[in-house]
Amino acid sequence: MGPAQILAAKHRISMHSITVGGSFQSWQRLTTRLCLHGPVTPLLPESVLQTTRTDVWVSETAAANIETRWDLGY
Repeated sequence: MGPAQILAAKHRISMHSITVGGSFQSWQRLTTRLCLHGPVTPLLPESVLQTTRTDVWVSETAAANIETRWDLGY
């Protein structure tokens, strides 16, 4: 399935809630922000959903602030 089929769909939903092993990784939150608010680019295929009506569900974990975690090394 490619962007053309997704844009042709009658209903689209985007979910941003999956974490790796229940972790709190900043790269997952960064990717969510880029998909929803960044530029529309082929480098991030899901960003094409910004150009059409799409229902979006973002978990509290994905929406949390991106903060430095020096205790974890990132």
